[in-house]
Amino acid sequence: MSPERKPDIQSFDHERCQRLREMIFERTSHLSPESTSKICTDVLVPHANKALDVLDNIPAVEEGLTVIKNAYEKEGFKPSSPRIAAKLLDAQAMKFIEMLADPLLAGHGNQQTFTQFFIFYDFAMGIKYTANAVIMAENRIRGNSEFDLIDELNSPNLPTDPIANVEAALLLENLTRRAADLLIKDPTGRLLIRSTVQSLENGSAFIPDFLTRDFNIEGARYAEKAYGIIYPLAQRINKK
Repeated sequence: MSPERKPDIQSFDHERCQRLREMIFERTSHLSPESTSKICTDVLVPHANKALDVLDNIPAVEEGLTVIKNAYEKEGFKPSSPRIAAKLLDAQAMKFIEMLADPLLAGHGNQQTFTQFFIFYDFAMGIKYTANAVIMAENRIRGNSEFDLIDELNSPNLPTDPIANVEAALLLENLTRRAADLLIKDPTGRLLIRSTVQSLENGSAFIPDFLTRDFNIEGARYAEKAYGIIYPLAQRINKK
């Protein structure tokens, strides 16, 4: 099949938010293990629990899923239930991050707001990493090449040198092959989500140096729980 045409679901500018996160890292480097653990316990876990409570608003979740489904179908692409569930998670995380980034990028920030941004940026990247595993796996099954997948990720972290780009493609080949195998084994995507979270927890997943892995892990754990709530709703929406 031909590569997926991307629907205009969101206008999130990932590059500008990443540059802001990198700038903060250059100024502060990593937090101490003690501070990181305290933030996870006192900030991120309660935030994740509140976010899960919001998902009890089933009509609002179904509306979001329907918007994504319709955007795909407008482009002549029939999305799977795992795909629209993952896309909703990704879109919500990115919208929240952009909301935090906008005042900082406009010059209206202080130490507290910069700290808040990088904590939740790293948390959101854990959500994005987990959700995108489903999308990349499905792309692999549908026939996208590793170079197609690199282009779709559109990340400034990815190399532009041709030789380095080949190396990145080979690494992504292994990642997407395993992800695709897990999605084929369990078409609900839950097994793939669980494996993706575990790869962050055990340190086998690559993350950029400027991110805090523990915050990524909390984001991934939230994504797994949220996906479990959203996926059945995506199935119902996709039958309409």
